Amino acid sequence: MECSGADGSPADELMRRWETLRVFTLKGWTGEACWMSGKGEALWKREGGGWRMEEKGTCRMQEAAEESGFWNSWVFSLEEGGALSVAHARRGEPQSLVNLIYREGQGWRSEEAHLCGRDEYACQIRETAGEVVMFWDVRGPEKNYRLVRRYRSGSGGAA
Repeated sequence: MECSGADGSPADELMRRWETLRVFTLKGWTGEACWMSGKGEALWKREGGGWRMEEKGTCRMQEAAEESGFWNSWVFSLEEGGALSVAHARRGEPQSLVNLIYREGQGWRSEEAHLCGRDEYACQIRETAGEVVMFWDVRGPEKNYRLVRRYRSGSGGAA
């Protein structure tokens, strides 16, 4: 499915490439310690003027003996001025999180952190050879971790 417009903007180009990368891995880090990992498949569809990505896979917390299923839903849309809006839709209606701004050589970064209670969520998206990597840095009184999602081509949930 083609998920791009014809404007050729950096956001449009990112989304056009990203929608072809269906396999993802997920790792959660606190400092040097990995506390969770997962893998799965990302399914894309065009929605209005943007894109929706549904993630489905398995995840294991390091202290747990077995994996459990999980799913996630993201909504991306192009904003005036070239920003890429990121919303979370796992619990129903999309909840706006951050607007990402493109900087040559640096990729996409949050304009401002998203506040959820006393916690701040900041996002960064970078493209490397053959993959797109989404970083979430979460900081707060009781939270201090980084989630790293790596998307690459392929099928199924192989890590």
